[in-house]
Amino acid sequence: MKLKYKLFLSYLVLIFIFSGSLIWLLGEMQELSFILQRHVEQDVQSIIDLSSQLQSLENLNANYILLFLPGHSTAKILQLERSRLNYAQNWSRLKERLRGIQNPTGGHARVFGQWYRMIVHSWRPAEDSLLNQKASQLIAKVNAHWLNVNNGLKQSVQAIRKDNISRARYLRDTLVKKEIQSLRRNLAKLNHVIGQQSIARSEWMAGIARKTQTIIWMTEIFLLVLA
Repeated sequence: MKLKYKLFLSYLVLIFIFSGSLIWLLGEMQELSFILQRHVEQDVQSIIDLSSQLQSLENLNANYILLFLPGHSTAKILQLERSRLNYAQNWSRLKERLRGIQNPTGGHARVFGQWYRMIVHSWRPAEDSLLNQKASQLIAKVNAHWLNVNNGLKQSVQAIRKDNISRARYLRDTLVKKEIQSLRRNLAKLNHVIGQQSIARSEWMAGIARKTQTIIWMTEIFLLVLA
């Protein structure tokens, strides 16, 4: 009787452990799915903002071209400065948001630490990690090109105000024009990569749902066999 009683208690403890683990797994997967969904929504918003940023760059470039046409320079300088500041403010906000997108983890990662990260990231597609790295590199490139464009625009405006047209044209031909082209190209690339990233994360979410369902079924079968 004592042996049967001990076996019964052992089975009961195991059932409680597996039930608790199952509940924890459901909670974690639900949380992770929510975080991934939020990241997908952020990616979509980033695509919209990057498209808007490209349009803002075209407006900036158009106002820069107007600066060298005959006419009242003061009004054209003011228009260019407004476009430049608008682009700078929008890019600053967008850059911080893009850089602030962190790798998604659940709340229990603080408790289970490395083991949790190993399990979650073993489910993470390699494509998403590569796209994250590529996006980070493109953000850095876009920022570097923008700093060069911004500096060139400021110097061009100073030269125009001093009636040094030859200096302004030199800056346009040797610096600003080339950097604007590079900025436009890398912004478009970044927009494309963020789009790919959104697709990869959507597929990751679907994979988590499938694997979670499989684990739940396996656990339930094990509990039935154990009982």
